Amino acid sequence: MTFLNTNLPTSWRVICSSMIGTILEWYEFSLFAFLSPMLATYFFPKENAFTGLMMTYAIFAIGFFVRPLGAAWFGHYGDRAGRKQALVYSIVLMALSTFLIGLLPTYHDIGVAAPILLIVLRIAQGLSAGGESTGAILFVLEADHYKRRGFIGGLLWAVVGVGMLLGSFMAMLVTTHADCPWGWRVPFLLSIFTGFIGYFVRKRTPESLQFQQALAEDGVMTFPLYEGFVHYKWQMLRIMGVYTLSAMITYVIFIFMPTYAANVVGLPLSDVTITSTIALASVTFLVPLGGYVSDLMGQKKSLRYFAMGFFVLSYPLFMLIAKGSLSHFRMADIVFVVLAAGFQGSINAFVVDQLPVNVRYSVMAVSYNMAYSLFGGTAPMIASLAVNLTGDKAAPGLYLMFGAMIALLSTKGLNTEASLRDGCGASSSGRTDLASSSDNT
Repeated sequence: MTFLNTNLPTSWRVICSSMIGTILEWYEFSLFAFLSPMLATYFFPKENAFTGLMMTYAIFAIGFFVRPLGAAWFGHYGDRAGRKQALVYSIVLMALSTFLIGLLPTYHDIGVAAPILLIVLRIAQGLSAGGESTGAILFVLEADHYKRRGFIGGLLWAVVGVGMLLGSFMAMLVTTHADCPWGWRVPFLLSIFTGFIGYFVRKRTPESLQFQQALAEDGVMTFPLYEGFVHYKWQMLRIMGVYTLSAMITYVIFIFMPTYAANVVGLPLSDVTITSTIALASVTFLVPLGGYVSDLMGQKKSLRYFAMGFFVLSYPLFMLIAKGSLSHFRMADIVFVVLAAGFQGSINAFVVDQLPVNVRYSVMAVSYNMAYSLFGGTAPMIASLAVNLTGDKAAPGLYLMFGAMIALLSTKGLNTEASLRDGCGASSSGRTDLASSSDNT
């Protein structure tokens, strides 16, 4: 069975296989978010719709809380055994857990056992997602010495959007046929086929060039996760700060905002869902352009410019949405799309270049998933509570401003030059003097 042309250059085979696997895995993971309003009606009592939705968002957040555990395991394993093997295991776990969600009995059938089983499977999804995104990024950016690393990094971020876009499209189809009692199951059940494809694509792709070099030079560590926590803790915290805004962008703007516009502002759900789907499609195509811009001006400078844009404009844009006009919602969405494309397009190549090969997966995965757990998975719940507690319909914009401030402070302490791009960069103790160099940037 052949999924990729073996005559392609190795670097492009790696890029294609990573893109396919990432699209399929993020389709599966994002389904839960897009179908949360519908899942609430099947897995919780119908007497209090708001409580059911909040409980479903809480289960959605649980998947994020366990992601750092998955990141620690997959990161450690990926630094020890290779990026390829870790990614094969992650896609199998995601496909099986998503498929089983589609088979679950509802609250009407088995009572409280239904949401408990849903929690267990969401945990499995979270563990898998913990190793996916960063592993795929490393798998590609370590495969060759690309001249346009920002563009390639942006391309990899874009395919996450493609996966989420597929999830959004399936959710749109399901919600338009909401009278079908089993319709919500179909997108979850399809994951058994997408997982099968992803498994074989990744199984037939070679290991990354830089990891092979580290292996040949005895640069692979016995305990890379421990080395990362002990010797790269400041880089870990700063990278986590950069990913904090990234997480808020994804889950406030592209996941929470459609539900917010319908439930809080009072706009028609079908109209805002279509607008948000178009926005997600647009940012997916624009993120590689944002990466290209970062190649021209430098990843660090690009990140800081777009983070400043979020700091200045987020609250005014949510005030615009709160006016209750669909045209205002669309105008705000356009500005958010441009800012998101610029920031997300710059981030991958910048972060990879901050770390040596032999601890890169561990440190990057933990940083990324800690940020997404604390500030991504909780975003819909915190943003909803902020509106309810303050009475300010534009309160989610303040949350985005907070994330932008963290990103601006974090990037200030990270390297501008890619001093650790190509090697292990490790002394006999397994570390470099990166901390001191980043402090002087």
